[in-house]
Parts: sequence; C-alpha cells; structure tokens
Amino acid sequence: MINRFKERFDGFTNTVLRFPLTMIFLVAWAIMNFVRLTSYDYIDYNEYAYAFLIGACSYVVLQVLYETFFKDRVTIRYAFMGLSVLFSIIYFSLVRSREPGVEFAIRTAIILFILLIAFLWIPTIKRKVSFNETFLVSFGAFFTVVLFGALLYLGIILIISTIDNLIVSVNGPYYEHVANVIILLYAPIHFLSLIPVYDEGEEKKPTKFLTNLISYVFIPISGIFTIILLLYIILNIRGDFWTDNILEPMLVSYSISVILIYILASQIDNIFSSLYRKIIPKVLIPIVLFQTISSLLKIGELGITLGRYYVIMFGVFAVIAGIIFSILPVKKNGIIAPILIGLSIISILPPLDAFTISRKSQIGRLERVLVDNEMLEGDILRADGSLLEQDKEVIRNSISYLENMDYIKNIVWLDEYYNYHNFEATFGFPRYDYVDHEKTFKSFWRSDSIIKVTGHDYIMEGSINYDNPSYEVGSFKKDNDEYYLYFSEDESAVILYEEERELIRFSINEFFYRFEKRDSDDYNLSNADASFRVENEEAILTIIAENVYLDMSDEYRDASFYILIGIK
Repeated sequence: MINRFKERFDGFTNTVLRFPLTMIFLVAWAIMNFVRLTSYDYIDYNEYAYAFLIGACSYVVLQVLYETFFKDRVTIRYAFMGLSVLFSIIYFSLVRSREPGVEFAIRTAIILFILLIAFLWIPTIKRKVSFNETFLVSFGAFFTVVLFGALLYLGIILIISTIDNLIVSVNGPYYEHVANVIILLYAPIHFLSLIPVYDEGEEKKPTKFLTNLISYVFIPISGIFTIILLLYIILNIRGDFWTDNILEPMLVSYSISVILIYILASQIDNIFSSLYRKIIPKVLIPIVLFQTISSLLKIGELGITLGRYYVIMFGVFAVIAGIIFSILPVKKNGIIAPILIGLSIISILPPLDAFTISRKSQIGRLERVLVDNEMLEGDILRADGSLLEQDKEVIRNSISYLENMDYIKNIVWLDEYYNYHNFEATFGFPRYDYVDHEKTFKSFWRSDSIIKVTGHDYIMEGSINYDNPSYEVGSFKKDNDEYYLYFSEDESAVILYEEERELIRFSINEFFYRFEKRDSDDYNLSNADASFRVENEEAILTIIAENVYLDMSDEYRDASFYILIGIK
C-alpha cells in the first residue's frame, strides 16, 4: 500500500513538472475562487476565469506538441510557455473589452473543443500510436477521475459535516471550497497523470470492464437506435420526414455517440465490435445525409440559426467520417481529427462562421418581411398590426433569435425597440399570440439611470422568478454584526436577518400586485414608479425595480431589482 501511494504521489509530482504552467494557471484560478467565496463584496472575475482556462488548456496541447516534435529542445518548451501566456493575456483583453455573451461563450467552447481534439491527435502524427489508442486512454482517464473525484468530494463533505454536527461549528461555504479544490486542482492533475508520454510500444487495449461495457451495452443500444431511425426514414421518406424535421435535435447526439462508440470498438477484437465496425458506418451515411438535406431545406422556411448551422456542419463531418470508416483501415481513424479541427475553425472565424451567417440570415429574413409589408423604409420602422399570421411569426422568431444573441443593439432601425423593449409598440402586434388575444403579458423597465441612496448603507442586486428556489441574496457586516438578506419563495418575501433574528421583511406579492394593476402601455418606470419602501425601528428596505415581466394567463412572474438597505 505504501509503495502504491508513493507511486501515485510520484505520478502527481511528475505531472506538475510536466505541465508546470497549466498548474500555475489552475492554482491561480483556485485562489481567485477562494477569494470570491470568502469575500462579502461581489467581484466579477469572468475575465480572469476565461484567461486562466485558455492558458491552462493551451499549454497542455503545446506540451504534447513539444513531446511529439521537439523533445529535449528546452528553448522550444520555454517558447511554448510564453505563447500560452500570450494566449491567456489576449483572451483576458478580449473579455475585459466586451461583455461576454452567448456568442463569446460558444466561441470559447469551440476553441476548447479544438484544443481537446488536438490533444488527442498530435501524439499520433509521428508515432505508431493510433488515434483510437489516445482516445481510449483519455476516455478511461476521464471516467476514472470522475469516479475518484466524486468519492473524494463526498468523503470530505461527510467528514466536515460530522465535525460540524458533533464537535465544532464549521461556518462558511465549505461545500464550494471543497468542490473548488477537487475540480480545479485534484481532477486535472489526476487526469494528466494518467496520460502517458506516448512512445512506440505495446498497443493500448481497453480493460475487461470497458470491453464488456462497449460490446454488450453501448453497441446493442446504438444498433437498436439506428434501426429505429432507419425505420422512421423509410416510413416517412415521401412526406413528413422532409417537413417535420423531427430528427434534427437528435442528429448531433446520434452522430457523436455512433462515432465515439466506433472509435472505442476499434480497440476490441470480438464478433460484436467487428460487426459494428463493418455495418454502422455504411448505415450512418444515409441517415445523416438525409437529415442534413432536410435541415438545408428548412433554411428557406426558417432561416439559418446557430443551432441549425452546427447541425448541418456536424452532419457534413459525420458523412465524411462514415465514408472514412467504410473505406480506410481502422488504424487510419485519426484522419477525422484534423477534419474536425478544420470544420470547427471555419465555424468560428469570419466570414463563414456560424455567428456571421446566422446573423445575416435572420436580419435579412426580418428585413424582407418588413419591406414587403411596407413597415421598413430606410431606417424608419412603422408598426402595423394587420400582417398575415405567417409574417408575424417570422418577425417574432427573428427578433427572439437576434435578441438572445444580443444582435439587436447593432441594428439601427431597431434602436427604439432596443431601448424600450416594447414589442407591440414597435411592430403593432403582441409578441405572444394568446388564444383569447387579451393583453395578459406585461413588461416594464426603469428608465432613470441614477439611483439616490441617501439614508441607506448598502445596495444589492436581486431577481425573482418561479424557477428560483429560496436563496441568499447577499450578506454584509456593520459594527461587527453580520446581516443576511434572503428571498423566501414560500413566504414570497425579501427578509433581512441580523444573525438569525429577523429585522424586516418586504412582501413580493405586493410588489407584483402593483404592476398587475398598471397599464401595460405605460411600460417606462421612473424611479418613483419603480420604488417600494418598508421601514421599522430597526431597518429600511427599498426595492427599486429594473425590469418586470408578468404573464397573468399562467401566473408567471419575473423581475430584477436593486435592494437598498439601511440599518438604524
């Protein structure tokens, strides 16, 4: 046991020495999270988190590149360290110069995906080791780390909870602290310690457990699912298949699962894996090809969105992969890696990237409907409620997509909508088409940009909706006394506590009731309209609404606001 512990410890130590810059980035990230968890003031660390993540992952790939092509050339290794730091600084600057939105997050996810594929593929370029083997090693390492990490987390939490209940009170967010250490320090070190420096030698084979799992669970399930998809296509090839597009949400997940199982099965020698490798690629090609054609036909009706772009892009990749698997030896599977990297790069770099193409498609689609209905002339937009229902749906769908992707602010003729978000006033018809056509949906926005805080000590941000459980809005200290502000969904109230003693509460039902009685056309709120105040001998709470959404048809309520707190 001692020898095994020493061997594992040496493995962890060697991993730190093998990926020193990655460890520095991860330690810095963990320290940053520790500060954020223990700070009473909210600080936005997004730019640092993005920078540390890109720096850590990029250096892992550069280190593998160094081991493959530049072994023992120390200057190259130092140059790669500098390059990784440069990537981190560039990403830090990008995040700091803009508000990270959906587009930025997706671009980052694609970059990380490219780094992952490069990490698996680079060791196979000069060596006899195959892509199937590097994938198998990483696949096994990942699930090993997930299992050990989960058990370690549960064990530590159990120990801390026992101490908290039986010996001494343990204050603070220790659940988060333990997760921080395990996810950012233990898990990456353990995972990388299981990744060898690949040399020519014995071929990597799955363990007996993994062999059985792939052969008798993954392959049969994948085969049954494939049969179902084939039956659906055969039964609906002349009609519904081309119009309902029911398979599109499943396309990417199906293609990914089939390709992953094929690669895993490539390292197994039995009748099940052999049949799977011979049959499944040839079946994958028509399934994905038909669905990709169906998605392309949908573009004329619904335009290109981010999701449809990636469905089509991955469909193209899956067809190419199916052809490669059908005609090339198993050892040549690795050729799909550079193809996947190339397609991923295309999807995030203008002018053929998913964001540029989808944005132009949806704006063009929206403009065509508005111009055809004489609602848009130059940069002048006129409301018109007499449109055909199909034209209204085009406007609703395109506006929703452009709004979700934060593209509205860059469209000159939508400035008024961007400023006030009043759909009906802008276009002449309600955003949501109810059966009874009554105005059951209301929305309000605060128009004043300055808030007076006189008479209050602190200001916090909060939000309310039915999807949120009860949660702590924030905490602070004054005169060595600690205060907590909670939103209680059950009691529909914002409650201020001093330690465990309630000081004051504010009724959320009363807050929404005032807006339910307000005219939906009067959507701009002054500070006076948006402010609600409660006061007693111990404290003051002033709630200032930022935006409020109400749907009386299903009693949905959503609001974000500032909370001003004064302690007497």
